[in-house]
Amino acid sequence: MASHIALEEAGAKFDAHRVNLREGEQKRPEYLAVNPKAKVPALVVDGGVITENPAILSYVADTHPQAKLLAPPGELARAKAQEWLAWCASTVHRDFSPLFRDKDNAEQRRLTQQNLDHYEEWLKGTYVLGETFSVADCYTLVFTLWGLKMGFTLGPKMRASAKALLQRAGVQRAVTTQQLKFENL
Repeated sequence: MASHIALEEAGAKFDAHRVNLREGEQKRPEYLAVNPKAKVPALVVDGGVITENPAILSYVADTHPQAKLLAPPGELARAKAQEWLAWCASTVHRDFSPLFRDKDNAEQRRLTQQNLDHYEEWLKGTYVLGETFSVADCYTLVFTLWGLKMGFTLGPKMRASAKALLQRAGVQRAVTTQQLKFENL
């Protein structure tokens, strides 16, 4: 969903294809031809396929600079956004993933709640970079929504940020396309 949001926010022209992980569609030959890692997301572009959220999010931002989804190279704001992307991919996503197979795994729930608590603590404004929206927000929103769905404790700053993000036109288009509903935020 993070990559879908970024594409919408960038105003990119793209065709979204839903991959049903519960049905194992990511392991079917048709999808493996696109991404042999059998993971989502994958972005097909002229010249190849990009996988992994941080790479896709950075690519979308760099190829749509008018959308201002990532600060220019050399700016601290860009490095901070990439720091958030790296943390999301290497820690938060890693700790959430096993819960889709075993939602009652106590150790994974502890680690995930710890990550969500850090996110709440580190959030200093409407967005992860304060009052400037970036591709990092596309990724962190996913975890807020997963946390909500899985019954984690979400702090007031996370909830307020998610509410603000869900008001953005690109986010709304992605949520509508993916037929997602979020209550009790």
